[in-house]
Amino acid sequence: MKKLMALALTLILALGCLGAFAEETTEIYFLNFKPEIAEVYEEIAATYEAETGVHVNVVTAAAGTYEQTLRSEIAKADAPTIFQINGPVGLQSWKDYCLDLADTEFYNMLSDKTLAVTEGDAVYGIPYVVEGYGIIYNDAIMDKYFASENKSTEYTSMDEIKGFEALKAVVEDMTALKDELGIQGVFASTSMAAGEQWRWQTHLLNMPIYYEFKDAGGENTILTGLDAAEITFSYNENFKNLFDLYTNNSVTAKGLLSNKTTNDSMAEFALGSAPWCRTATGAPARSSAWRATWSPTTTSSSCPSTPASRARRPRACASARRTTCASTPRSPKKSSRPPSISWSGCSAPRPARPM
Repeated sequence: MKKLMALALTLILALGCLGAFAEETTEIYFLNFKPEIAEVYEEIAATYEAETGVHVNVVTAAAGTYEQTLRSEIAKADAPTIFQINGPVGLQSWKDYCLDLADTEFYNMLSDKTLAVTEGDAVYGIPYVVEGYGIIYNDAIMDKYFASENKSTEYTSMDEIKGFEALKAVVEDMTALKDELGIQGVFASTSMAAGEQWRWQTHLLNMPIYYEFKDAGGENTILTGLDAAEITFSYNENFKNLFDLYTNNSVTAKGLLSNKTTNDSMAEFALGSAPWCRTATGAPARSSAWRATWSPTTTSSSCPSTPASRARRPRACASARRTTCASTPRSPKKSSRPPSISWSGCSAPRPARPM
C-alpha cells in the first residue's frame, strides 16, 4: 500500500508538471503498460482530475501487446500524452518525440540522477516508481523444513543460504522431503506457455547478460552493452544451473511446462503447493506468510513537452529504470554494485479541446 501511495503521489507530481507546461491542457491520455495496476492508475487519475479539473484518460494495453498498441496509437491525431518505451534501445526509436529535461524542475527533484535515462548531456527520462523481482518463499513451509529431523542439510534458516551451492542443496533436499512437507514441488511451475516466458527471457536472463557487460568495463554498464558488437553469453552456465534447478524441482514435470501460465504458478504458490516462486512485485502473488529474497528494484516515469519544431509530433520523454540484485547463481566475478537494466517512457501535453 505504501508503494502504491508513493506511486500515486509521484504520478500526480508528474502530471502536475505536465500541466505547468501546457496551461490549456484539458485532457491527458495515458497509455499504460501494466494491466495488473490499471485500477491504481484509474484511482490516481480520478484524484488528479478532482484537484485540477484536467481529465486523465487511462488506456491499458492488453498483456504482451504494448509495443503494437503504441505504434498504432502514436500515429493518431489524439496520440498518447504519456507512454512508456523500452529503455535506451527503445529511446532510439522514439527520441524524435522526446524533450531534453535536463533543465527542468522535475529532473532536479531526483535525489539520484543516475536513475535518469540520458544520452550525452540530454536527459530523456525521469523515473517515478520502484518495483522488485526475484525469488519469494513461504515462511511457514521453510520453518517446517528447517525443523525437520529428516533433512540432510545443516541449514537452520533462510539467512544462512548464501550462494548457489547452498540454494541447490536446500532445494534438492526439500524435493526429497516433499511428502513430509506437504508440497507438490519446491518451485512453482516454470511458465512456458506462449507469451508467459517473461520471467525467464527477461528477468532471469538479465543477470548473466548484465555481468558480461560489466566485465567489459566502461562507466555505464548498460551503454557498454548497447555498444557491444556481440554477446558471448559468458555466464551461460550460471543461467543454465539456476534454470535447471527451477525445472528439476518444480510442481510440474518438464514435458508439461509449455502449457503452464504465470497465473498457474502464482496459484500454486498461494495455495502452498510450492514454497518458492520467482516473481515480481507487480505480479499477482499473494500469500499470508511469504518473504522475498534477492529482491531487485525497478522504476518507471514520465514528464513535459517538446516544441513541435523538434519532432514529428510534440512529445516529451520520460523514463524508467530497473536495478536488480543478482538472483542467478554466484558469478565468477564478484560485483560491489547491483546490476541495472533501464526502461523508459515518453509524454507530452495534448492540445486543449475547443470549449
